[in-house]
Parts: sequence; C-alpha cells; structure tokens
Amino acid sequence: MIVAADSARFGLPEIRVSIVGAACFIARMVPQHLHRYLAFSGDVLTAEEMKQHGAVLKVVPQAELWATALAVAQKLAAMPPLCLRGFKAAMNENENAALPAQYAVELSHGLPLIDSQDFKEAVNSKLEKRPPVFHAD
Repeated sequence: MIVAADSARFGLPEIRVSIVGAACFIARMVPQHLHRYLAFSGDVLTAEEMKQHGAVLKVVPQAELWATALAVAQKLAAMPPLCLRGFKAAMNENENAALPAQYAVELSHGLPLIDSQDFKEAVNSKLEKRPPVFHAD
C-alpha cells in the first residue's frame, strides 16, 4: 500500500542511461503493459497517474503525508490480527500460484479462524452494533 505525496514521481529511468534494473519492483505496482512501457520508454508518472492505475492508495499534499500514512496504518492495525496475518500469508503464497492453488491456500489460512475468539468477536460486535475488540487468540 502506498500513500504518496502529490509531488512524488514514479518510473524506470534506467533505460536512459543504458542499464537494466529495478523493473521488478514497479512490476508489482502496475499492469504488465504499463510496466513494459515505463521500462522501455524511461517515462516518469506522477503520483496521481499512478493512483489512476491502482498503484497508489492515496495522494496527499506533502504536509499531510505522515498523518495520512499513519491513519492508514492505524486502520489496518485495528483489524483482527489473526485474520490479517492469515490474509498476508495467503497473499504472499498466492502471488505466483494458479487459481485453484490460490483458493486452497486461502482456505488453509481462513478455515482455522472460524474457531477463533476474534471471529466470534467480529460476529458479535456486528450483531450488537459496536466496535470490535480483538485479542489475537
């Protein structure tokens, strides 16, 4: 997840000095056709352009960057820890797997959570219309 200042720029200028490098990082951020264009052209995109391609979550003025990034981090930190770890592990394992294997990985991390106190707390807090209190157990 990327929170970028409105002054941020993203690109692969290496081709302009006749070297190959760093393309693997931006490949995880943008669609393949854009990744190839950036690598082959050396063009640079603004943070807003990257947001339009789904590579940047939020674009904010430089003065608001830290507060906005912290707010995103706090929102994620408030999620059920066991489930968050499960999602992260499943996503990491799934990055290069085929779809049936990906689903199997998600299930292997998700099904055990149904018996967790955090799952019960999530359901009960919804039914009781109150914020959940997660304990990672």
